Amino acid sequence: MGWLLLPAVAFFFFASAICSASLNWDDPLKKGALLNHAVRYIAPVILLVWMWNVHRGSGVLRKGWMWALRASASATFLGHGLNALQASPSHVELIQLTFGLGVSESAAAKALVIIGCIDVLVAILLLLRPLRWVVGWMSVWGMIAVASRLTAYGFAEGWDAAAIRVGNAGVPLVIWMAWVKKIGKA
Repeated sequence: MGWLLLPAVAFFFFASAICSASLNWDDPLKKGALLNHAVRYIAPVILLVWMWNVHRGSGVLRKGWMWALRASASATFLGHGLNALQASPSHVELIQLTFGLGVSESAAAKALVIIGCIDVLVAILLLLRPLRWVVGWMSVWGMIAVASRLTAYGFAEGWDAAAIRVGNAGVPLVIWMAWVKKIGKA
C-alpha cells in the first residue's frame, strides 16, 4: 500500500500545480506554479525509487536521480524567487505578519527583491555546480519559510501551509546529506 501512496501523492501535487497554473493563467504569479511546486511532485517519485533500491538491497540513488532532486530544488527556488521579485502580495503580507505590522508595505517589497535575487542565484548555482553551502542555504532558508507560516498565522491556521512546504527545506537537506556521505555527487 505504501508503494502506491508515493506516486499518488506525486500525481496529486503535479495535477494541483497544473490546475493552479492553467486556471489562473492571467495572473503572472500563478504561472510559476509548476516551478514553485516542483519539490512536491518530484520528491515522492525519488523517494519511491530510493525505497525500491533499498528493497532490492542497494539503497543508493544514482547520479541521474540526484540531478532530478537538484533540478526540483532549483525549480522551486527559481519560482519562489521570481514571485518575490514581482512583490507577490501574499509574500508582502507574510513578511508584515511575521515581523509585525510595523513593517511597511514598501519595506516588505524591498526585502522581497533581496530575497528574490538570492533565491534565483542559489537556484542557478545549484544547477551549475554541486556546492554544499548552496543546498545548506536552501535548506535553512526553506525552514525559515516554513516557520514564517507559523509565526505569521499561528499554529492553528498556519500548520497546513507550513507542512506542505517542508519539502522545500527537506530536499536540499537530503542532497546535502548525500553529498556529505559522498553518495550521488553529480
